[in-house]
Amino acid sequence: MPLQATRYKEILQYPGCIVLDLPENSQAACTVRKLRRRFDPERANIPVEITLTGSSGIGYLKQGQPLGPIAAAIDCLASANAPFQNAFAGKDCFPGTGIFFLTLKDEEPFCALQQQLSQERDLQFLSSPYPFRPHCTIRLINSYKAQETDPDLSDWNAVQVPHDSFLLQQISLYALMDRIHSQLLYRTVLSKNNSAGDSVL
Repeated sequence: MPLQATRYKEILQYPGCIVLDLPENSQAACTVRKLRRRFDPERANIPVEITLTGSSGIGYLKQGQPLGPIAAAIDCLASANAPFQNAFAGKDCFPGTGIFFLTLKDEEPFCALQQQLSQERDLQFLSSPYPFRPHCTIRLINSYKAQETDPDLSDWNAVQVPHDSFLLQQISLYALMDRIHSQLLYRTVLSKNNSAGDSVL
């Protein structure tokens, strides 16, 4: 479906990220929101997703570029890949930060999708100093090192990881205004071997 200029701005106004959304009412998404309310309440209601482009590997989409090629690249990716099951495997904290996250049972599908996006010549990405590691962020506080003096660290270490399986099929483009505000710009579904894929603008 082509971008509709009467409804959406044609230029990416903020850094953007392409993500796979967890099913809204899944047990896994509910658990993530509960953990965010506990560890980073400001971000409790942001979308529950696994980032494909943004925080690591290839960086955020560069603002100022047209949305049309981004939507076309997402459509191409969606039509070439089928939905897949996954689950959380553990919890971790990025070294030297206060960022808490859940890891994935099978990282390969996410790495393959990012690799495909990195080969899209029409997309412009900001640089990222971090290697890609698929994850679901729980706490995004990066202003200090998470050490034993972090009052939340012992609580985080005691968290029980949810292992419920979930189906990943919805792929979205978000513009990131700041750490707690995002705007949905484009959405479709992974649809290889499935003719029922729909795009939402």
